[in-house]
Amino acid sequence: MTDPIQGVTPRLALMALDAYELRQRVIANNIANADSVGYRPMRVNFESQLQALQSAARSGASAAELGRLADRVRPAVEFRSIDNRAEDTSARLDDEMAAMVQNTMQYEAVITALERIGDLTSLALGGAA
Repeated sequence: MTDPIQGVTPRLALMALDAYELRQRVIANNIANADSVGYRPMRVNFESQLQALQSAARSGASAAELGRLADRVRPAVEFRSIDNRAEDTSARLDDEMAAMVQNTMQYEAVITALERIGDLTSLALGGAA
């Protein structure tokens, strides 16, 4: 019996890449508008949307159910709540730069994982990795 999460994993990896790309654009927009009066920073909500899918996978849901849940996962751009550092432009820029670095590392991790899956698939099919 195969693991039902394997059927949605490549699709989720591609969705994650799209979410990270969207997040990079949102962060860049936040940086570009850090000095703009009245600008409300945004964020991308993606990981929290994966919670239902993660819970279903842990509870042994079928591949079909996991596929249906995966179809509902969509990155969404939202306004961030403004904290007490919101008026401090340098602190906001530091936060955004840290978020950009984290996002880049996550993007690269997914790319690396997909490359390894491709290498393993090639090896399993008798080709050279």
